[in-house]
Amino acid sequence: MGGGGCRTEGIGCIECKAKMADHLIEWIAPVRERRVEYEQNRSGVLEIFDSGSRKARVVASGTMERVREGGFRLGRRRGKRLVDRRPRRKDKNKSKNKN
Repeated sequence: MGGGGCRTEGIGCIECKAKMADHLIEWIAPVRERRVEYEQNRSGVLEIFDSGSRKARVVASGTMERVREGGFRLGRRRGKRLVDRRPRRKDKNKSKNKN
């Protein structure tokens, strides 16, 4: 880990692992503090979820509108091509009635 103590930086170096654990605990402390705050204010958490849900619905609604518009336009184009290129079939009942 550079610096002082351990020179081998081996996989079993307890000193290096202890330092890393200390730094990790220090680094994650603010996250743990926020978690405790949220746990004590559950109604605030639900408000955050509701707010996020409303925002997501607005974005999703716009996205789905674009998808539907694109899909329907594509369907109309394909439908026209299929109708124009599709050979006509004779009605079996009409051919039987003529004989």
